[in-house]
Amino acid sequence: MKKVVRKLFFVWNYEKEEMWLNAMSAQGWQLKSVGFARYEFESGEPREFQYRMEFLKWMPKTEQARDYLAFVEDTGAEVVDTYFQWAYYRKPVTAGEFEIFSDKASLIEHYKRLLFIFVPLMLLNIPIQWLSGELVSSGADYLVFVRWTDYVNLAVFLLLAVGVGTLCRRIRAIRR
Repeated sequence: MKKVVRKLFFVWNYEKEEMWLNAMSAQGWQLKSVGFARYEFESGEPREFQYRMEFLKWMPKTEQARDYLAFVEDTGAEVVDTYFQWAYYRKPVTAGEFEIFSDKASLIEHYKRLLFIFVPLMLLNIPIQWLSGELVSSGADYLVFVRWTDYVNLAVFLLLAVGVGTLCRRIRAIRR
């Protein structure tokens, strides 16, 4: 039997997504594929697999990523699916504890890869916000549209700032 669930997680809280995937596995739903806020599960044995996620250094179709994913599979984990730069792994619960990051340095590196995406996006919002303010002050005819995009841009900036702050706090906590 198959089940599709639509659920959205913030990228900087990927651990919550992992916990949810493991809770679904505990109910007998095993991950089959992933898309944007879309998860496809198939019926299986409860607590059959333990799931982990990783934001890869490369896009999954590159040779480096394929080599790395083959290495992960050589460790006994299965690559269930990839989406954007995210890889979803699983390993049978009977195989014991399943961790992707073997030490503090590898976890910090993982968080830094996420920051490398979020910081430029956040900074890109600053000139967009400024330009929007310039259009408003010029009395543009499409003022209602500009105001609406102004609010959306501010919300995106603040959301990205929360993500950057969360990841920076985690990195500091690991280093202590």
